[in-house]
Amino acid sequence: MPPFRTDRLYQVDGRWYFVTREKSREGPYDNRIDASLGVQRYVSSVRASI
Repeated sequence: MPPFRTDRLYQVDGRWYFVTREKSREGPYDNRIDASLGVQRYVSSVRASI
């Protein structure tokens, strides 16, 4: 069974953010697509540092 995950993206006052596993808020982004790309870049950078 895969682990339970919630959507890390959320919107505040028309701006988009995401939350990391470490509970840091990243953003703002202009739209959900840009925030989603931000998540992908963040995950890639974390993986590269391992």
